[in-house]
Amino acid sequence: MKKNLLAIAAVVLLGCAVAQADTVISVYSGGISLDGYSTATAGTSADPWSIRETMTSSGILELACDLCAPVGPDDATGIGYLYGKWFQKTILNDSGVDWTSFELELRIDPALPSFDGDGLSFAQGSGLLFSSDKFATYSAIEDIRDYLNFHNGLVAVGESVTFNFAVTDNQTNEPIYLAQTLNRPEVPEPSTLLTLVIGLLGLAGAARRRFV
Repeated sequence: MKKNLLAIAAVVLLGCAVAQADTVISVYSGGISLDGYSTATAGTSADPWSIRETMTSSGILELACDLCAPVGPDDATGIGYLYGKWFQKTILNDSGVDWTSFELELRIDPALPSFDGDGLSFAQGSGLLFSSDKFATYSAIEDIRDYLNFHNGLVAVGESVTFNFAVTDNQTNEPIYLAQTLNRPEVPEPSTLLTLVIGLLGLAGAARRRFV
């Protein structure tokens, strides 16, 4: 009888362990239809977690699991974070308009931008390079908020686009929200914006001296 109880307890504990490691990806809001996903792979750049979607408008995904970081339980990116996984996301454009840019933004609060120091990032400071099959370039901001803005390309209505990127976390943020925004213009990084402002002030000063 005692052996049977121990066996039952072992099965229950094993079931809990499996449940705790089970990452669930779902639609939090907006025009996203989740066509499928897999978190059974290693989550490395060569073997990423995959997500397939259809989008009619911008929206937010939720990544959650029981008692572990959503991108855990380890760092498959190999760059020193506590938690991290590579993702391959394929999205069908069913929005009725062509996409000339696409933005991904990480949040710990679905309504607020991520802040510097929350542990969440797209592999901040690692030097990892991300990619898309339809957009040639991307820009990233890693301090005032965590986003990747893919641009210089086109995804026509009825076409699909694929993104390859890593999500990392140095805390046990759970859940994680991934905001996806269609056709959001590229926002200059703070350093670029500051350089632009200084340049404009310099031009204004030169013009003023010319007419004094």
